[in-house]
Amino acid sequence: MSIHSSKIIAPNHWYSILSVALVLILIGFFGMLLIQSTVLLENLKEQISIIIELKDDVTDEDIAKIDEKLRSSVFVKTNSIKFIDKAAAVETLKADFGDDFMLMDMVNPLHDVFIFNVKAAYLNEETIKVIRSKVMENLAVRDVYYQENMIDAIGKNVSKVAWIGLLIAAFFLLVAIFLIHNTMRLALYSKRFLIKNMEMVGATWSFISRPFLIKSMLNGLISSVIAIMVLGGLFVWLKSEIPALDIIKNQVWTMVLIAGILVLGILISSLSTYRVVQKYLSMRLDDLY
Repeated sequence: MSIHSSKIIAPNHWYSILSVALVLILIGFFGMLLIQSTVLLENLKEQISIIIELKDDVTDEDIAKIDEKLRSSVFVKTNSIKFIDKAAAVETLKADFGDDFMLMDMVNPLHDVFIFNVKAAYLNEETIKVIRSKVMENLAVRDVYYQENMIDAIGKNVSKVAWIGLLIAAFFLLVAIFLIHNTMRLALYSKRFLIKNMEMVGATWSFISRPFLIKSMLNGLISSVIAIMVLGGLFVWLKSEIPALDIIKNQVWTMVLIAGILVLGILISSLSTYRVVQKYLSMRLDDLY
């Protein structure tokens, strides 16, 4: 008996390979959208400015100390610190509203300020309150301002996106399992009599299943590689059309997505094949017709 013959385990499986690849592309594309939504949310969060307003009697030494403190703080986004003195602020307002926006003899009502952005990981209501309290400990600081409502709204939206993404991912996974299982069942349908005949001549179930499992794992790997290549090309094209997309910022999650596609293609293909083969083996010969 030549159970390992290429005639048994190596028919034209390209239909099943491409079908599984299409399902994996669908899952991978959703994963890409989920990862990029995280990037866009982080970029949005890091656009929120924190304003430190200084007292009127602040000295150059005080300003230098505050600047040094901010630059050494882990929560401050790199290269986001700006110092604007009140004289420069007045000139900016004159440029925007005209020279007569303030009376000539009016004392400058503005204050020297530091403006900086907080890293996305630290941008939540509780952490910002702690940051504000620490900054206010400096005697040269008059007050600290930030867009409290926007921070709260972003935090709630991030939670919603996470839960919605989890539910959609679970749905796609169930769809993938169903479609891949049906694909494997159709691919092995023409081999059902061969499977049963091998059992009838004394081959064990594990011996019969082994070549089909090996072939299904190889096909699953090929499907995964095809899906990853298509997704890579799709991302390159989207990157050229939408420069805001940035896979570099999410290298870890991108690698997780690639590994997930590889594992999913191999695992579901092999488990589906194993289940289909066991089903045909457990059926009576008359039921195969």
